[in-house]
Amino acid sequence: MSAKYRYIPEIDGLRAVSILLVFAAHGEVQWIRGGELGVDIFFVISGYLITSVLLAEHIKSGTIDIKAFYLRRILRIVPAFAFFLLAYLALTLLVVAPANRTDHLWALFYASSYVMNWTRLAGLPSGTLGHTWSLAVEEHFYLVWPIIFAALAVLPKPRLIIACVGLVLIAFAWQAWVALQDGMQSRLYFGSDTRAIQLFIGCLLAVLPTQAICPIASKTWFIPAAVLCLLAITGRVPLRWWDIVSPFVIAASAAWLIAAVIGNEKTVLSAILKARGCVAIGRLSYSLYLWHVPIIVYLANRGMVSDQWRPLVVLLLSLAAAAFSYFVIERPFLRLKRNVGTSPRRVEGAYHGAISIPRVASQTAPAAEVLERPSS
Repeated sequence: MSAKYRYIPEIDGLRAVSILLVFAAHGEVQWIRGGELGVDIFFVISGYLITSVLLAEHIKSGTIDIKAFYLRRILRIVPAFAFFLLAYLALTLLVVAPANRTDHLWALFYASSYVMNWTRLAGLPSGTLGHTWSLAVEEHFYLVWPIIFAALAVLPKPRLIIACVGLVLIAFAWQAWVALQDGMQSRLYFGSDTRAIQLFIGCLLAVLPTQAICPIASKTWFIPAAVLCLLAITGRVPLRWWDIVSPFVIAASAAWLIAAVIGNEKTVLSAILKARGCVAIGRLSYSLYLWHVPIIVYLANRGMVSDQWRPLVVLLLSLAAAAFSYFVIERPFLRLKRNVGTSPRRVEGAYHGAISIPRVASQTAPAAEVLERPSS
């Protein structure tokens, strides 16, 4: 089967928007009160891209190499994370007083074990690594989803779509039930299970027939964009019903935007997201996410920069750290990653390639546009 390879820079641009929203939330930018929705967008992107990669592999080879998938994830995720954690350990030993090191060392253990979301819920120390909770959620998704999808991928296309819709409905019902319980706001926010709604909506988008939905999405992209902009500015609405529906609203809006750009339509949204600056920041988004919180905390504790200039200084320092991590640490492993397994060919760095699989005559799966995920 032939496959046409193309790169979708708008996906990197959407990552840039997401990481900048997270920056705004952690950096306490006053006019952005809902920056945490950037994490929701990341989850949707992750679900879409990982499922697209798995689907494309199944279309091409008729199977999914689970071991190869895990190895590719290790080569993508671990080198930058290990470098970051080693730097954190070194700074803890050099800068933190011996009496205060224990909490940081425990936090290092929780982060490296990918359980930070659950340990935060348990009230255990997080040091300045609390933000790695979202990496734990995605890692849990990576562990179970390829196995589930390998079983689902053999279904005819309509049944595969129905199965993914069913997973979305189950995830929505579960997080709605949790939202209805008293005192469960943190549980709703940090739980791997309650975050499944965003991931599964991305998965559903990957199996839908894009030829049907992309033209519509590209003409109506301003609707989800307006919703997300409004929520980013206003922040959380302190109402129980909003806790129930907001994860779906945010995730569906993010999926709508993804559908609007993967169809290769010329829109204002596409022009913005594929601008050079957006794409560059998006490519560094994984390392930017790792480094920005410790930098924020360090500058705040030292009082080295005024509140007015701190967000800009944090962004510049984080960009420098992320660029070093990407070009020096990550790229050699990304080159190795290209040659792992039997999935569709990946181009350099996992950012640089996309696969557009034409509609297949068999009913095993729908067509898919694939861009392998750069961060997770």
